[in-house]
Amino acid sequence: NSYIDGTLPECLFSMPKLNQLYAGGNRVVGKFPSTNISSNLTKISLPYNSMYGTLPSSFGENSNIILLDLSNNRISGDISMFKNSNKVNKNLDLSLSVNNLSGDIPIALRSLKNIDILAGNVFSCSQDRDTIPTNDPSVDSYDCGSNTLNRYMYFFMIVFALMLLVVLYIFYKDSVII
Repeated sequence: NSYIDGTLPECLFSMPKLNQLYAGGNRVVGKFPSTNISSNLTKISLPYNSMYGTLPSSFGENSNIILLDLSNNRISGDISMFKNSNKVNKNLDLSLSVNNLSGDIPIALRSLKNIDILAGNVFSCSQDRDTIPTNDPSVDSYDCGSNTLNRYMYFFMIVFALMLLVVLYIFYKDSVII
């Protein structure tokens, strides 16, 4: 077996001569570094590993990144680090699917041509769905996280109201008998 097993050293992401990092499908475990990422690092591909924690803000601050594939990991939190549209490379190929990401999708990401972030995450979106990326392969089948929660909440409220009515009916039916 020729897997990379373990954690990636924090200094790896800030190495000035490193411009591409490919380590997908290995046994890489750990959090992402909190240090700044080298501006020379243009491609980061770490899919199908066990990376966890939140994404560092430096991912959104490096406008030189043209490939960021962190799909199929255990990343949580939001993607607000991409909210500054001046820093997001318009040609960014972004894949963050099948993680545990949530929150709002920044405007800067909605028009990316190569984006795959919806599947396996729980992003919120407006009822008219204009806040989700139109080029994501899951755009037609995506069920917004807030909509799913709302459906469960409405279902719970209806079931609770019906149970309350049944209990009240039984209580008052027995107490009205003279």
